[in-house]
Amino acid sequence: MTKSLLFKLFGIGKLSKEQKRLIENENCILYDEGIKCSVTYHNFKAPGKHFKRKTEWCVTSIVLTEKRLTAQRGKKNFLINIQLNDKRLKELKFSVDQKKRLVVSFDVGLFHDNWSGIIDYKFKTEFAINFVHQISIMQKELL
Repeated sequence: MTKSLLFKLFGIGKLSKEQKRLIENENCILYDEGIKCSVTYHNFKAPGKHFKRKTEWCVTSIVLTEKRLTAQRGKKNFLINIQLNDKRLKELKFSVDQKKRLVVSFDVGLFHDNWSGIIDYKFKTEFAINFVHQISIMQKELL
């Protein structure tokens, strides 16, 4: 699968220093960088924000180690940063859609008491099926 043009030209969506450290220290299982991602908000409410439905696009990187799953947009903005032994991981839904994208869907109230709604992340990675498979195995082992 081709990388984003922004990645090819400017390195946007490249693994961050923190993600590289995780790969080295936590035994990397899978990763991909420079991939397109859509973020869709459904009935989203947070202080100062309210969306019935809104979609944003970005270029990101995603890393699965033996201990955690991270997806990062920019140098410090984590879309996902959850340890695999976190009980909330069971509440995240992982799947592959018809376009063969990795889909991660969850209720934002899991992570923020004063937020509500659903967020769907769709990562265009050639490893989508591998991510879902590995996460399901690890969820069973660690939880």
